Amino acid sequence: MRLKLSGFIGMLVTAGILAVAGEQELKFPLLKIGTQALTNATVTTRNKDYVFIVHSSGMSNFKVASLDEEAREKLGYESLVKPKVQTNAVAAWAKGTMSNLQTERVMALEESVKSRLPTPATITKLDPTILCAIAASLLLSYAFFCYCSMLICKKAGTEPGVLVWIPILQMVPLVRAAGMGPLWVLAFLIPLLNLVAQIVWSFKIVKARGKNAGWAILLLLPVTNILAFIYLAFSAVGHPPKNEQRRSAPMMTLETA
Repeated sequence: MRLKLSGFIGMLVTAGILAVAGEQELKFPLLKIGTQALTNATVTTRNKDYVFIVHSSGMSNFKVASLDEEAREKLGYESLVKPKVQTNAVAAWAKGTMSNLQTERVMALEESVKSRLPTPATITKLDPTILCAIAASLLLSYAFFCYCSMLICKKAGTEPGVLVWIPILQMVPLVRAAGMGPLWVLAFLIPLLNLVAQIVWSFKIVKARGKNAGWAILLLLPVTNILAFIYLAFSAVGHPPKNEQRRSAPMMTLETA
């Protein structure tokens, strides 16, 4: 009678537990937890620390921390596993998205730079032509400048000589044609002082050519200076230069005498 009474009490206790936790019950025909296989398992109690299971062989209590991942998922402890997976997934998605955006931006920038730069084939194809054209234009421009300088010197009453064709040294006959001393050549080579030398030379060379002082102003301006220089070279002599006047004065005296 005692055994029957104790069994009956155990059944009542079990039934009471099941009734109280009825809303949390989970039933499994077969539930594997670690190395144990529980048949007709019913989960009566679940909390964050342990889980209480009634099965065909009796009752068992398991710590949640000791459960494997599969058992946790079956018993409804997804929150202990999923957050890490979700966090990793979000981090991976964010990292992949940022890398894609950065790659697209970098590629777009590279394409923009490449489109503005000539291709190697274009450079190889155009280099000889461009270099020859530049070299020819520079050579012709320099030769034309030297020729104009020679004409200006001659029409100002001085002989330019070979120096007019040599860079830098061509300033010697040009300064001489303007009636200026040789030290002015050094002034053209000194920063700031060369501005003063240019102004003085412009007015003096225009005067030596017998032209109006307005041409000196045009000779100083950035755009009109080329036209004014060409005008001084090819225009007719306004009046005899001073040197020629000095040379012709004695001859006229002798003739008069």
